[in-house]
Amino acid sequence: MKTLKAVLFSAFFAYQISALANPVQIRVHGLTNDQGAIRINLFASADAWEKEAPNKVVQITPLSGTSATTTVELPPGRYMFFLFHDVDGDGQLKRGTFGLPAEPYAFSNNVQIGFSKPSFDDTSFVVGANGAVQDIQLNNP
Repeated sequence: MKTLKAVLFSAFFAYQISALANPVQIRVHGLTNDQGAIRINLFASADAWEKEAPNKVVQITPLSGTSATTTVELPPGRYMFFLFHDVDGDGQLKRGTFGLPAEPYAFSNNVQIGFSKPSFDDTSFVVGANGAVQDIQLNNP
C-alpha cells in the first residue's frame, strides 16, 4: 500500500510540475543544408553552464530549408542555451583552431563568442507565465 501511495504521489507531483511548464519557442535561422540535426543544450543555472552539464538536451530533426523551430516546455525561471548544427550527426560539436566551434553554432539572446565562452548572465532569458521566444541566427565558422 505504501508503494501505491508513493507511485500516486509521484505521478501527481509530475503532473503538477508539467502543468506549471510554459512554452519556449526556439527559432533557428541561417541553416545552409539539411544534413544532421540542431542540438540545443539548455542550462538552468550558472553552475550547470560552468560545468557544461546541460539540464536538458533537445534535438530538431529532420531539417528542411533555412530555418528550424521547436517548442520546449520549461517551468518559470532563468535559462540559457548553446546550440549547434550537428552537420555530421555524431552528437558532438566539432572544434577547430583554438577550440572554437567548427560547426554552425549560437547562444541564446544571439550573444557572440569572444575570447572565452559567454557568461550565464549575458545569455540567460526569463521564462514567465507566457513562456518565451528566442529567434536565433546561426554563426557559421
